[in-house]
Amino acid sequence: MTREYRHMSAGDRAAVDGLMTEAGYDEWHQQRPAPEIKERVHRLLTEAADGGRLWAVDVLTADAMDGHLRRFRRWDRVREVVPTAFGDRVVKRARVLSVQRRAAGGPPNYQGVFLEDLTLEEARAARAGVLVDAQAVQDRYVLMDRLVRLMEQTGTAYVGAGLAVLGMTLDEYLLTGEAA
Repeated sequence: MTREYRHMSAGDRAAVDGLMTEAGYDEWHQQRPAPEIKERVHRLLTEAADGGRLWAVDVLTADAMDGHLRRFRRWDRVREVVPTAFGDRVVKRARVLSVQRRAAGGPPNYQGVFLEDLTLEEARAARAGVLVDAQAVQDRYVLMDRLVRLMEQTGTAYVGAGLAVLGMTLDEYLLTGEAA
């Protein structure tokens, strides 16, 4: 749950959920294309804010601030790079790494740090984070592999059709462990 969402009343959270559903899904409950969602969310939030809905102002402000930070990070990571050898390949990697630091007496915050300024503890934490990321990538690969095998084994072109052949829901299929 995002920080601005936590402080909302149940009614305001329901209003945000309704707005996001309206912006993101069509009448058949299919997700709209990303550019359309982006435009619709912005338009609906702006309309709600213009209509005096304070929750919409809070969401617009948080979205803008998050967007500004993402823009800065993209800019900084492209501008500050270091060539790195990986066997016979040389690739450019960001010279800045996001690490969690705590200001004196303050809460922990993520901050970009130049690789040259990493502490041993921060480098170890970043290395451990890469293993977590690698596991997430592996898990996603296994999920996609299972869905491909489902369609190949059932001779279907869509996951839902393959599930129908097996007489299973997606949840049931994914909880079975291996493809049938």
